[in-house]
Amino acid sequence: MYSRTARTSWNLNRWVGLRIDSLGAGFTAALAAYLVYGKPVGASNTGLSLNMALSFCDYIFLLIRIYNNLEVEANRCSLDFDFERIQRL
Repeated sequence: MYSRTARTSWNLNRWVGLRIDSLGAGFTAALAAYLVYGKPVGASNTGLSLNMALSFCDYIFLLIRIYNNLEVEANRCSLDFDFERIQRL
């Protein structure tokens, strides 16, 4: 169902995704620069470290989305409860 609130929620979700992806890319780029220009590390360890960093960023992004959805649903439930209480009066 299309509504103004759904569109706003979708746009905010995209904005949060862009910010988190940017932070993840910055973290991964900093790690890659450290591994390439820092002390000598093998190629396999470098690849494993970068893969784990990307997986970590994806996991954090997933947790933030889940928390955001939980907060939105909790606010909606609170409003529904308040509306029911007003109707009973």
